[in-house]
Amino acid sequence: MPPKPSSESWNDDHTLLVVRHVVASALAARPALYAQPGLSGVSNNGGDRINKKLQQVLGQLTKQFPGAEAVIKEEVAKHSSRGKTGTKRKSEEQGGGAVKKERSG
Repeated sequence: MPPKPSSESWNDDHTLLVVRHVVASALAARPALYAQPGLSGVSNNGGDRINKKLQQVLGQLTKQFPGAEAVIKEEVAKHSSRGKTGTKRKSEEQGGGAVKKERSG
């Protein structure tokens, strides 16, 4: 359900929220970006070149909005701790690092 309409004035905090959502959405949609046929020629290294270009483009976007410069770094950090499907890795769900198996016998 959409938020209740308000007569609040638009401010920089609202702009930063929009920028953050755009960045997060773009990072979450990377698998679809990698699958674009037109990018197959630059998709080597597991799509690293595409990922770096996406981050560069998003960085240029955030520079246009005062206070948003750190958004790209923050969102990349959030998304880099997730697997390729956008879900948390099992080690994260279990509370962190690798799980050691005990040897029997």
